Amino acid sequence: MGLVMSRDGIPIAHHVFEGNRLDKTTVQEVVEDLKERFGIKKAIIVGDRGMITIKNIEMIKGHEYEYILGLKKRNRKVVDHLLEKVLKNPEEPLQEFGYSDLSPMLKKKYSEKVRFVAGYNQQVAKKTRGKRDRNIALFGKLIAETKLVGDLKTVKKSNDKLKSFLSKKHITRLYNLRMEKIEEQDLIYRLEVQEIEAVMEKEESLDGRYFIQTEVSEQIDKVEIERSYKSLQKVEQAFRIVKDEFDIRPVFVRNESRIRGHVMISYFALLIETLMERKVKEIFPEAYDKNDKAVKKIRKTGEEPLTMMTLFEELDDVRLIPLEFKSENGKDVKISYISTKIDNDVKKVLSSLGVRNAMNPEKLSFQKTKTKSDRDQLVLDLGVEYLN
Repeated sequence: MGLVMSRDGIPIAHHVFEGNRLDKTTVQEVVEDLKERFGIKKAIIVGDRGMITIKNIEMIKGHEYEYILGLKKRNRKVVDHLLEKVLKNPEEPLQEFGYSDLSPMLKKKYSEKVRFVAGYNQQVAKKTRGKRDRNIALFGKLIAETKLVGDLKTVKKSNDKLKSFLSKKHITRLYNLRMEKIEEQDLIYRLEVQEIEAVMEKEESLDGRYFIQTEVSEQIDKVEIERSYKSLQKVEQAFRIVKDEFDIRPVFVRNESRIRGHVMISYFALLIETLMERKVKEIFPEAYDKNDKAVKKIRKTGEEPLTMMTLFEELDDVRLIPLEFKSENGKDVKISYISTKIDNDVKKVLSSLGVRNAMNPEKLSFQKTKTKSDRDQLVLDLGVEYLN
């Protein structure tokens, strides 16, 4: 599933792809859909590291769009080149480089308009380094418990065991494992485990760092470029909601049209939740920090402002109660419905959404509003004036 979101986190389109398609092969289809179906003439495509290819960049530029794409940190010559410059000011949270900072060889591969932004997050670096150190310590313990000398079968089993651990902990690149015969006559083998110091140093220098490539105008500074790139976290959060809260998987249908229908329902549910959350943030701005993250996740006194989590908790407690009224002769029965008590803060949210008489289901109605805020609730925030 592919999801297209606006800068402020509103899902505007979704795509269903074959399960074996690589991310980088889906970009053209999505970009062309934006152009043809929505008529968007100017936009900045923000994508993660799996989407950057020369072909995709040229295709995006061919549609008169611009791009902000993440770079893979490993096995990229341009990142290796930029890292040397970055490490001159290793604690700097945000650094920018341009075409003039590239080597003569790299200049042949990039446009003169290219810009690179290198970011550094000290907290992430500390967390990454701590996790790696723990895994290395566990690997050292595993080596001590593993038989490294013996017949071929024994040593091969040990080799597979250590490689499996390295793969599971994503530290395979840090070590070199090699089996060698030490006694020709008795066919005795030894497994050598060698730490690759150069790779270890490189990994340490990359901790907490990320690299962004773009060709947007200088009107957008490096801070705005980084902010736009980090908006991808909203897409990741949306996928978590769809997978965990809406239970989009497993899919129990096989027909393609039904699979697409199943995904579309999940998409509409995501859209509804996103618009509801915008209303909650408007009514209870004190419940969210400057990064739009909920400050309080659990209601303790009933006086805390609502968040989406606490709103769902409150709604989950609402029950519909049927009441039976019998006539005097007992033959005629009239059934009426009421709901259990609804919290005042929840009523505020329902009212802002146009829901009337929530506690009286028989008179439940949706008020049509013509206010500008409601008309413009799906207007996209492109975030930069020069696109207008």
